Amino acid sequence: MRKTTPNTSQSPAARRAFLTGFLAVAIAAEATAGIPEAEIAAPSKRRSATNPMDGSAFAYISYIRAIPERVWEAFLDTRIQSRVWMRHTLESEWRPSSSWRMVSSDGQIANSGKVLEIDPQRRLVLSYRSDHVPEWQSEGYSCACFELKPLREATKFTVTHTMERPASKLIAAASASWPLILSNLKSLIETGDVAVTITASVLANARSAQ
Repeated sequence: MRKTTPNTSQSPAARRAFLTGFLAVAIAAEATAGIPEAEIAAPSKRRSATNPMDGSAFAYISYIRAIPERVWEAFLDTRIQSRVWMRHTLESEWRPSSSWRMVSSDGQIANSGKVLEIDPQRRLVLSYRSDHVPEWQSEGYSCACFELKPLREATKFTVTHTMERPASKLIAAASASWPLILSNLKSLIETGDVAVTITASVLANARSAQ
C-alpha cells in the first residue's frame, strides 16, 4: 500500500504535486493498489487540499465490512440517514437529473441539488449547495461524488467533495462533517450503533480542530 508521506527521493516537482493534493491521482492509485486484508478494519483515510488554481477539494476513504449492495442500501435508507446524519434525511427519486434535498426532522432544508450521475451500488454524483448557511450558500454549487468498490467481503467507500472556488468555506465545513457521517455509517452497518451522536457542538468542535 502507498505510504501517506512524501518520498524524499522524489523530484521537487513530484513532492509539490503530492503536497498540493492531486486527489484524483491519489484516489486512482489507491483504488488499484493491493490492500492487505488486515487493513480492512484499519482507521479510515482522510485527505483535503486547496489549490488556488484548481479550486477546493476534499476526499475521504472508508472501508466498511459489508458488500456494496448493503452499503448502498444503507446510505440511501432514510431511517439509517436519520441516525447517521443528525436527524437529517435525503429526499430524491434517485434518477439522473432528478432533484435531491437534505431535510432536517423539523422540515428545514439543509442542502440541495441535482443528481448528476447514478450507477446503483457503484457511484453517485450530486451537485451540492448549502441552503442553511448564507455564507456557504453564496458560494454556489459544489460537486459531491460517492464511489463504492468491492474489496473481498468489504466495500471501499470514497467521498470526494469539490468546488471550483479557492479556499471554499463550504468545502472546509464538509471536510469536518463527512468523516463523522461516514464513520457513523460504517459503525452502524458493522455494529448496529453509530460511532458518535452528531450535534451542533460536535460539528463546531470538529471544524475548530481543523
